[in-house]
Amino acid sequence: MWSGVPDEYLGGWHKVADYPGFVKYQYKDSPYRVIADLDEQRGHYRVLFTSVYGTDSYLVKGNLGKDGSLKSIVIAEQFMAQNKWGCPSPRAYGK
Repeated sequence: MWSGVPDEYLGGWHKVADYPGFVKYQYKDSPYRVIADLDEQRGHYRVLFTSVYGTDSYLVKGNLGKDGSLKSIVIAEQFMAQNKWGCPSPRAYGK
């Protein structure tokens, strides 16, 4: 699923997975990922900024509702556009 944001607004971010209820983006060839997915424990969509190393994640936006699939993608793309030239690790991002 794609909301229509042109690639030049996303800088180094690119999509690496797109399945129903789960979309993942990667920053260049770094360990950083942005995930828009359905949190199965809560039944609501969310957006996470995470890394393949460690367990630290930054919750960009949570509780987007059970029908929040497109909303989660738009929020993920806004996050990536704001950080199109990179950003600190998920652990340091929220500080």
